[in-house]
Parts: sequence; C-alpha cells; structure tokens
Amino acid sequence: MERGSILQDNLMPINRNSYANTSKARGTFVVPNMSSSKFNNGNDRKFIIRPDSPRTKQAAQILGIDISNFKIRTLEEFGGPEVTEEIQEMRYEHYINRMQSDITQIQQKRREIINEQKVKQQQKQHFEKSFGQESMYRSFNSEISPEAMHQAYSKTVNILKKSHKRPSLLKAEEIFNEGEQEGAVELEEKLYQEIGQFNKLKTQKQQEAKQILESEVKKLLMMKEMKEREEKLKKKIIQDQKNKEKMKKERREQAQLKLEQIKNQEASFRQKKEMERIKLQQKLQQLKEKQAKEEEERQRIREIQEQKNKERKQKMEKHFQEYKQLEEEQCMQTMNQIQQKFSQSMDLQQSLQQARLEQMQQKQKEEEQKKIHAQQYQQQKDKEQVQTLVQKMIEKEENKKKYMKQLQEKEKERQKELKMKNEKFLSNVSSNQYKEEIKLDRLNKRFEKIEQNLAKKKAEQEQKIRLQQEERRLKQLDQLENNERIKRQNEYRLQNILERQRQHERNINLRRNQSELLQKAKHEVAVQYKIESERIFKGLHNASNRLFPLSNKNLNKYLTPQNKYKGFKILKSIFNQDDVENTIKILDPPKKEEEEQKKN
Repeated sequence: MERGSILQDNLMPINRNSYANTSKARGTFVVPNMSSSKFNNGNDRKFIIRPDSPRTKQAAQILGIDISNFKIRTLEEFGGPEVTEEIQEMRYEHYINRMQSDITQIQQKRREIINEQKVKQQQKQHFEKSFGQESMYRSFNSEISPEAMHQAYSKTVNILKKSHKRPSLLKAEEIFNEGEQEGAVELEEKLYQEIGQFNKLKTQKQQEAKQILESEVKKLLMMKEMKEREEKLKKKIIQDQKNKEKMKKERREQAQLKLEQIKNQEASFRQKKEMERIKLQQKLQQLKEKQAKEEEERQRIREIQEQKNKERKQKMEKHFQEYKQLEEEQCMQTMNQIQQKFSQSMDLQQSLQQARLEQMQQKQKEEEQKKIHAQQYQQQKDKEQVQTLVQKMIEKEENKKKYMKQLQEKEKERQKELKMKNEKFLSNVSSNQYKEEIKLDRLNKRFEKIEQNLAKKKAEQEQKIRLQQEERRLKQLDQLENNERIKRQNEYRLQNILERQRQHERNINLRRNQSELLQKAKHEVAVQYKIESERIFKGLHNASNRLFPLSNKNLNKYLTPQNKYKGFKILKSIFNQDDVENTIKILDPPKKEEEEQKKN
C-alpha cells in the first residue's frame, strides 16, 4: 500500500458528518486538529482549504501535492481484523498530522503567491504613475500582435507625412487611442518616444527659425535707428572734444603741482637717509671697540685657566707617585705575613698528622681486644641455647601425649551426641514433611506468577515490535509520497521551463520584428524631419525676401502691402501665431480687412 493511495482519500467536502457546519463556502475542505481526538489537550483549531481556488491549485502544483483526491477519513477506517487499537490510533494520528502538514504547506505557499502578486500589482501601479500619461499605458503582460505593430507603424508614418501641412506639433494621443493596438504595447511606447523626438527636433528648428526672424527684425530696427544714432554721435563727438581739451588743461596743471611735491619729498628723504647713515657708522665703531675689549678679556682668562690646569696636573702626578710607592710597600709587608702564616700552618699540620697516627694505632689495639672478648661471649651463648632447646623438646613431647589423650575423650563424647541426634531426627521426620509440602505450594504459585509476567512482557515486546514495524512502514510510505511529489514538482518545473522557452522564442521573433519596424520608423522620422526643416528654412527665406530690405535704399520697395501680405502668410504656415506675435508686431502686419481684400 503506497502513501499516495492514503493521501488520495484524506479529505472530503465539509457538508458530510460533523464538519459541515464549519464551512463558509461550498467546495471548502476542513481537516480537524488532533484536539478533536484523545491525542490533544483541547485546542479546537481546524485546518481549512479550498481546492477549487486557482491559487490553491497553483500552490499544490508547486509543492507536488495531488489535491484532486483529498477526502476526510475516520478512525474506524484504519482498523482491521489483525490491527490492534494502538496501531489503528498510530495510523490515524499519522494520517491527521500528514494532512495538517500538507495543508499548512499549501496555505503558506498560497500566501507567498498572493504576496508576489501584490508586489507585481504595486510595481504596475508605480509604473503607471511614473509613465506620465495614463491614456497611453498598457499592461506589459498583454500579448504582442504583429498586425497591431504594423498598424501602429502605418499610422505613425501617415501622421508624420501629414505633419508638414500645419505648424503645430504632433499629438501621440491622436495616433494611439486607448483600447486600440492592444498587442503592440511596447512598440507604441517606443513610437511615442520617436514622435516626441520628432516634435522636439521640429520645435528646435522652429526656435532656430524664430531666432533668425528675430535677428532680421532687429536688423530692420537697427537700420531705422542708424541715422538717429549718427546724428547723436556727431554731437557727442564735438562735445567730447571740448571736454577733452578742458580735461587736458586741468590735468597739466595738476601734474605740475604733483611734480613739485615729489621733488620736495625726495629732498627731505635724502636728508633723512644721510642722518641715518651717520648714526649707523657711529654704532658700528662703538661695537668694534666693545668686541676688542671682550677679546682681550677672554685671552687673559684663557691664560689664567691654562696656568691653573698645569699646576693641577703636576700635583696629580706627584700624588700618583706617592700612592704607587706606598702600595708597593704594603704589598711587600703582606707577602711577608703570608709566608710566615704558611710556615706556621705547615708545622701545625705535621704535628696534627703525627697525633692522628698515634690515635689510630691505639684504636686498632682496642678493637683487637674487643674481638677476642666477643668471640668468647658468643661461644658461651651458643652453649646455653643448645641446652634450652633440648629442654623445650622434652617438654613438647610430653604435651603432645596429653593432647592425644584429650582428643580421644572428645571423640567418644561426639559419638554419643550423634547417636542421640539420630534418634531425635527420626522422631521429627513426620512434622518436617508437612512443612515441605507448604513450601512447595508457595514455590509453584511463585513460578506461575513469573510465567505470567514473562508472557505479558513477551506480548508487550511483540506489540512494541509491531508498532516499530508500523512506524517504519509509515515512514516508507512518507518517503514514497515525497518521491512522488518530487517527480510531480520536477514535471511542473519542466513544463514551466518549456512554456517559458517557447514564449521566449516567440518574444524574440516578435521583438526582432518590432526592432525592424522601429528602425524603419526612426528612418522615416529622420526623412520627415529633414523635409520639415527644409520647408521651415525655405519659407523663412521667402518671407525674409518680402518683409526685410537688403539695405536702407530698398526699404520702401520691400515694405509694399502686397509683399507684406505674402510674407505674413508664409510665416503663419511656419510658426504658430502666438510664438512670433511679439516679433512680427513691430513690422505692422496687415489687418483682417486688407487680407480679405487680397483674397477677393
């Protein structure tokens, strides 16, 4: 029996038995905690799972759990003819714990999936806020469609070609309406960027043309102001010449006064320098005299010091000679004393050796006498010991005879006592047999009790072995189920990898196509930008030829009403009226009545 077959029958809908009242939705399964049986201490928590939920199914697939065959089983279903109550309870407890563990893992994995989806949703909202325009936003999880990409590309090209008919910028919202081209989200975003780039370049060219127009207007204003400036300049030059002559005269007088002041200052400065030089020479002379006196004093002190050093050296040499002579005399006296002491010690040593030799001879004589006395004493002592030993042997033989006589008497008394005991034993045999029978009964009862205990222990041991075997069997079933789950997990991962690979290859092809369309769109943007740039500068050139004179002589010729009307018409096709209104206001543009007359 495999573990998978047990888990397939684990759960049942809660509308059965006592668990039907705990459900809140149809299709919900509930596994009771072990507290509902006698194995727990009163915790009534139940493990709830909804197998029809997509997230629950996904969590079970990731974990390799087959949730389609879950159902609840009762304690009685784990019994059998040869199954004991303990094994039945062990199986049921193992089943409940395994189901609780599986449901806990599924719930935990389900929470992880929900959290990941929440994070993705938050990232999506953040992207939508940071993208700028919500009308242009699409979900990047939508499918990519080649037809939608080609439609977006065609719309972009058509709008770019029509952009030369008006001076205003392109609006991407008019090209990519919300709800269209759902399959070309990324291409639309990039085309939107290209349109923005085109608008940016067009705006730059319009700004350049506007700057050129403003410079032409400034030139026209400058030409009008030139004559007024020339007249003002002539008057200013005459007045400046008068002012310069007056200033030159005043400066010449001031320079003369300054020159006299400088001469006076130089004379006083020379006089002051001469006084300082005289004082400095006097100070130098005094310093030299002082240095000469100091040198004489130092020479006198040096001679006195040398004389003192010489006298000190002579005294030291004299003291050294006296000390050396005294030391030699002391050494001679010491040597004489040492020789005297040495001769005295030699005489004393000889006398001591002679006395020691005499003492040794005296001791040797005394020891010889002691040896003679000791030999005599030992001989006398040996004789006395032999006599005492003979006396002890005689006494021992007499004692032995007495002891043997006592033993014979004791043996006779013992024989008498044995005879009396035998007679007494024969009289007590009948009473002892009754006591022995009582002891045998007690021993038999004890042996029966021991046999019962042995049988009980044997049964307990066999039950323990069966429980261990059942536990090993359940572990093997768990291992088989875990292996099956690992296989299902690997199959699920392999399917995901293959699906991702197919999607990746498809996305690569679509992105390659998208990249080609984007390159074409960039090329078209560059072409249309070149055309627009040429149109702007050509129109600006034509408007300049009609509105601005080349020199002061042709001013009246270029400002005719007909040229004004044509020039302003060209400017309106290049610029928005608000952009150049302040600039062309200076040129006195034709009024509406004049424009209507020209049209008629």
